[in-house]
Amino acid sequence: MLEADTDVVGHINGGHTALPDDQIRCICEGCKRGLELVHNGNERSALYTLRTAREMDDLARVILGTDAPAGSGVQPLGILRMVSMLSSLGDLPAPNSPSASPPANTARMRALDCGLIEIGRSADFVIMDKAQHSPGQEPPATACSSATCRASA
Repeated sequence: MLEADTDVVGHINGGHTALPDDQIRCICEGCKRGLELVHNGNERSALYTLRTAREMDDLARVILGTDAPAGSGVQPLGILRMVSMLSSLGDLPAPNSPSASPPANTARMRALDCGLIEIGRSADFVIMDKAQHSPGQEPPATACSSATCRASA
């Protein structure tokens, strides 16, 4: 894996099976490529990878995928579920700006025109708010159109 020097370490938390922790750490420390955590992978291994990337002060390498279609089908909310899992169980604070999150890392690493809320990027209209009665903080006010995006803190 390390000799191949791929741009992204796909499915580092496995598909059907995950790598042992020592191999995950070896990959995280042995290369500087993207670390893809997938929805249809092992959640404990995803959290271990996240902790390892945090210890290395390298969270910008963490990207998300779904591993779909898989034997369990296609999960339309797979990325949202990954963000939720990493935030709630992995102590990854929900970002103040969507451009500081693993989905934004994915957009940067894959050179996508979408996935980031920035002026000049492709986007749909987005309205975000915290869930009613949740303990979370209010997210930044954000408005996007297909032509431009604006965000204010």
